[in-house]
Amino acid sequence: MADLILQQKISRLILKSSARIANFRKPEKFTLGVAIQETQLKMLRLAIMANKSRTSKRQHFQFELDTELEVHRALIDVAVAPETKVISPGLHRDWSAELDEIGRLLGKWIQSTTAKPPASPE
Repeated sequence: MADLILQQKISRLILKSSARIANFRKPEKFTLGVAIQETQLKMLRLAIMANKSRTSKRQHFQFELDTELEVHRALIDVAVAPETKVISPGLHRDWSAELDEIGRLLGKWIQSTTAKPPASPE
């Protein structure tokens, strides 16, 4: 079975983020950086589980993935906050754009799996 496009996007996000997190200052690398990486890995795991699931559990995994995406966005917002200044506003914009694209793909996938079949004409 071919990988889901969403899964591929999350994998690319993880690869790009590794280099970004490596540039964090040491304290943030081992706190905020680890939290970001854990969130990304959980997102990848949930995307795979949702893709493999053929039951009603798929929706559960999709909504859990959506929650992890929001947590990831919050962590990126913390990283750009004036108090932390771990990443630049430009990097935040790029990272947010990648997360927005993942969010759009996930939203379309959720809509397609929760859509009810059209009513039969009577």
